[in-house]
Amino acid sequence: MRSIFFFLILGCTLGIHVYVTSSLLKFLPPCVPARIFLIVLAVTVLLFPFAHHFFGEHLPNWLDRTLYNISFSWITLIPYFLIAFFLLDVSRWFRLFPVEKLYANWISVAVIAGVALVILLLGHRQYVHKVRVPLDIACPKISGEPLVIVGMSDLHLGAGIGRAELETWIERIHAEEPDIVLLAGDIIDGDCRALLRDGIAEALAGIHARYGVYAVPGNHEYYVGMEEAEAFLRGAGITLLRDEAALVDNRLCIVGRDDRSNPKRKPLAELIAPYSGKLPIIVLDHQPFDLGSVEENGIDFQFSGHTHGGQIWPINHITDILFECAHGYIRKGDSHIYVSSGIGIWGGKYRIASQSEYLVLRLSGG
Repeated sequence: MRSIFFFLILGCTLGIHVYVTSSLLKFLPPCVPARIFLIVLAVTVLLFPFAHHFFGEHLPNWLDRTLYNISFSWITLIPYFLIAFFLLDVSRWFRLFPVEKLYANWISVAVIAGVALVILLLGHRQYVHKVRVPLDIACPKISGEPLVIVGMSDLHLGAGIGRAELETWIERIHAEEPDIVLLAGDIIDGDCRALLRDGIAEALAGIHARYGVYAVPGNHEYYVGMEEAEAFLRGAGITLLRDEAALVDNRLCIVGRDDRSNPKRKPLAELIAPYSGKLPIIVLDHQPFDLGSVEENGIDFQFSGHTHGGQIWPINHITDILFECAHGYIRKGDSHIYVSSGIGIWGGKYRIASQSEYLVLRLSGG
């Protein structure tokens, strides 16, 4: 079944790619160098993910990152090209507008390039702007002083996001003087090779929090290979919780669920059984499915990610359909849930109709 799904997705991706490229060629005048450049670019973008996976370790960092950024910039534009060209084709089929006049025209090429550039610039600006999300929650089970907890999800460290950018995020963490740092999965993007070359383990090990840094795996850790990802994260000084619980200063229990990628992960009720009703419980679960179980099990707070808030329009409307809460805060009974749109991003560094963010939770008694 998975093989059928994989080839279906691959076929759809190839079909969309061919349709967009052939549509762009219609707007280019009969200039051989320009047409060759477009075709080479399209083929490069299509093949790069495979080349990166199999040969990325043999490429210099700068070349791997450059090709990565070019490829995913193109992929970011694909939905907009697809919508625009489809509407133009509908207009041509029904003779609503003389679309043919736009073909083989350098003015059309300039307009397309200009609009694409504006989309990328605005999207990158939105990605670069990191939003601090404060959230104060009163929890009667909390004893002593309030706890300051910084939560980040979907860092996607790798070929696209390197050590220099990660260090700016760590500065934001340290500015909050947190008691606890929570990382809600998809810390690693595609593989560990770029992380090792870039010294990212050393940077992660530099995160300081009074009671430590706790994380759960996401679906991307499973793409990398769970054994390799786990070794990397634990080597970076992060407490990785896979269907495990950690007791913090005898005041708080952090329960980390393995990702849904593991069909044999333990039920939430089993994980919290030793602590239920005794201590406040925070659950880390990368994918925000089945939020009803959070309330049913009396969880005080759950932190999730995965959705990216849709990342770019119109994908945000799809995530809103797929998830009960695709982004933001929701309360179910006495349980509080926050679904983060993530500090990092998968693919190109562009956000349209979503934001890059990190959570600053103040958990107090009373």
